Amino acid sequence: MPTMRQSNPEDRSAAWIEGIGTSVFVPSSYTPSYSYPVVVWLESSSGDGQEARDWFPRVSDRNVVVISLQPPLVGESEDQPLGTWRTRPDNVWEAMDYVEKSLAEVQDILSIHPERIFLAGREDGAAMAADLVCIHPHQFAGILAIDPAGPWADQSLADWRALPGKPAFHASISSEDPAWLAHLERLGMSVQHVTPVSKAELAAEIGRWILSSIPTAAGL
Repeated sequence: MPTMRQSNPEDRSAAWIEGIGTSVFVPSSYTPSYSYPVVVWLESSSGDGQEARDWFPRVSDRNVVVISLQPPLVGESEDQPLGTWRTRPDNVWEAMDYVEKSLAEVQDILSIHPERIFLAGREDGAAMAADLVCIHPHQFAGILAIDPAGPWADQSLADWRALPGKPAFHASISSEDPAWLAHLERLGMSVQHVTPVSKAELAAEIGRWILSSIPTAAGL
């Protein structure tokens, strides 16, 4: 991911900064002296790579920084196509490295809070986000999963001691498969489950959940 710069630092409106393989959402009235919560959105392989842009600033235009990451192009295989979030252990570690490097680079240009990092996604992006939170729960504040799909990683890798009570948001839009919801609950996470009737309703629910999951949300 290349170094990204805002084209106009004086512009106080919400904006997206573009990079190769990623985009970064800068909240309106961005204030460098404040450490912002971060949503790292893992774009699904079935989408157009614009899902995070479609949700933000609809969810919030001023309270969070958002990093949109495309599925890595890791080559085709018999069981999974090009550009998906794979769930084999080595692919999960590679995805973690991808997330960490992206966070470090964004941290060079924006003020983000290292203990308020949420992973999010839809379908295979949501599945990978959940796997990463299970394996590295101390590094993430919670998980936001929309219609998670696909198998989960080997749970022998999970850090079970740190998972109980970890905030999780599970939304069913196009899928009613209860397996992932049951999986998150079985891990001991504190799960909020919603089945919204509209995108606006879901956006509002996501915004409330993010703020309620941050101890100092009242100061946002």
